Amino acid sequence: MKKTNTIFRLGCLLLLVCILPSKTIAQIDPGFSLYRIYPQVINPGYTGAVENTELLLSHRNQWMEIAGSPKSVGAMGNFKTIKQKGFGFTVLYDQAGPVRATYISGDFSYHLKLNDQWKFSGGIRGGLSNTSLDFTGLSLKDAGDPSFAQNFSTGINPNLGWGLRFSKKNDEIYVGISQPRLIWNNFGIYEGAYKDVSMLYTMVGGNYKINDLISINPNALFRLAADIPNSWEVNVTANLMKLVDFGVGYRSMNSFSTNLGVNFNSKMYLGYLYEIPTTEISQVSNQTHEIVFRYRLIKENLPQYYKKKKSFKEMIDVRKYFRRK
Repeated sequence: MKKTNTIFRLGCLLLLVCILPSKTIAQIDPGFSLYRIYPQVINPGYTGAVENTELLLSHRNQWMEIAGSPKSVGAMGNFKTIKQKGFGFTVLYDQAGPVRATYISGDFSYHLKLNDQWKFSGGIRGGLSNTSLDFTGLSLKDAGDPSFAQNFSTGINPNLGWGLRFSKKNDEIYVGISQPRLIWNNFGIYEGAYKDVSMLYTMVGGNYKINDLISINPNALFRLAADIPNSWEVNVTANLMKLVDFGVGYRSMNSFSTNLGVNFNSKMYLGYLYEIPTTEISQVSNQTHEIVFRYRLIKENLPQYYKKKKSFKEMIDVRKYFRRK
């Protein structure tokens, strides 16, 4: 019975991501939902657009009960170096069914002040990638199917990317457009069954301060590519006292999500997202989890909030934010 359930779940996954017997569009770009915390992953123009250097780790596990379900792991560095310039790196591993992809890239960006309110940032990306098809462990109805007879690897290939960003002071409004990968993979003998695509991303959002206690961060992301349906997602996150944030999101014709984040101090942040599918996959799995850890390298000029030590009682006392002046 256990083996039968595993085969059934794997079959559901393959049915959702494949169009049989026509070609399959392989999901090569990782589908992170907490991208607003590390937008550099899809837009190198964000590199260096931070107050302090950041190191980040992320992990996403989608549809956990299904064998071969998508998984993504990332490590990123966003370095604020000399004035107007930024450097960064991104290491990603993505797996969905038999498709496995690894990326290592470096980013460079230049930031230009347009006037007292607006800034422009432009970034470029260069790196190496490898994509492979590993059919080991698949439970096949026809063990002799030639489509799954031989594993495949693209080898190590160079890749390029770019990103632009316009932002108003304190990120009250920001707009970004990018292509993190310009060159798509060639699947060789499997090119007729699998095809890679290059995504164009557009991100729009803002940071609105309600009062000294609460700020609201709406965000929207649009994905465009040839040969696959366009998609979009929105998220609204509220931040409380620069300590805790809570948000809700929706991915078009795919899922609802809720996210929670905690600033343990001025340096460490931990974010978590839980996603619920709205498609037929919900009959098999309702569990998608994503987590991110951010560490800031702060040397000086700490925000005023962190300079003054506070007792626990002072931290939870919110009445002062609503007192009449």
